[in-house]
Amino acid sequence: MPCNTNQEDTSVKIPMPIVMLFVALLASPLADAAPYTKRAPTPTYTATLDLIPREKLIVAHIKKRFGIYGAAIVNDKRFAIDPTMFQRPPHSKPVAPQHSPRPKRYDYDYVFSSWSKEQGRRFLEKNGASLDYAEKKFGVPREVIDGVLNIETQWGQRPESLGKWPVIVRLYTLAVMRPNLIETDWPERQLIAFLAIFQKSDTDPFLIKGSSTGAFGLPQFEPTSYDQLAVRCDNEKGEKEAPNLFNDTDAICSIANYLSRSKWDVSEESHRRALFAYNHDPFYVAAIMDYADWLAGKKPKHPRYQPFHPKQ
Repeated sequence: MPCNTNQEDTSVKIPMPIVMLFVALLASPLADAAPYTKRAPTPTYTATLDLIPREKLIVAHIKKRFGIYGAAIVNDKRFAIDPTMFQRPPHSKPVAPQHSPRPKRYDYDYVFSSWSKEQGRRFLEKNGASLDYAEKKFGVPREVIDGVLNIETQWGQRPESLGKWPVIVRLYTLAVMRPNLIETDWPERQLIAFLAIFQKSDTDPFLIKGSSTGAFGLPQFEPTSYDQLAVRCDNEKGEKEAPNLFNDTDAICSIANYLSRSKWDVSEESHRRALFAYNHDPFYVAAIMDYADWLAGKKPKHPRYQPFHPKQ
């Protein structure tokens, strides 16, 4: 049928700018959103990093275990996670893996220095009576005890040698952020044991600093090791005070007790085994055994550590 060219056009013409605006609105995120609802915010962390439930469990455990004392601990403003413990220092660069790392035995070369030998002899002279008692009671030579204190904390001569982390904060942070360090719930068990140690003490536990795993005192005992192995040298006098690992005398006897309970005997193999129980590092073991002989004026036929000995 031919078109009627004379028919009047009655359609409404919409300006092109309005059409383009309408299309843009249809394409916007608001077009497919339900009325009166807001789009959920993008989460800033994944569910695996949500630490709040773990924190609540630990706080509840402390309150239940220690009552009023526990409530005072968890309500202290110093009782908080320190996330900086697991962050790389500012402006530092990642270290590339080394195919041939520096042998670990060099870590202990310093114990054979003239300074180390002089300080070790001074410690032996200063604590002669306590060392006599420890040797007689536990059968561990004084030079070995001296060697452990030398490597662990340099006899506590400098505050930083005892550790740089507040033990409570360190263990609480590990319990929340690394709960299975070493073994399941190990950090939390250490935290509970540490709080129990100072529950009846006048010492502010937040002031005690220790190692990266919460070891503290001159001999660097973990809290559970303190419970099992720390002793007082003068406990036979009837005194009931807890061992003080920041005291030379108690540190000496506690180390001797630790090694004795780890089957220290007359054989060199038992010496290696006992020292390895103290620190699972064969170079640590070898360094202490050679240092003890060196300090005692003995020259082993077969040096275990074979360090560079400075000329005397």
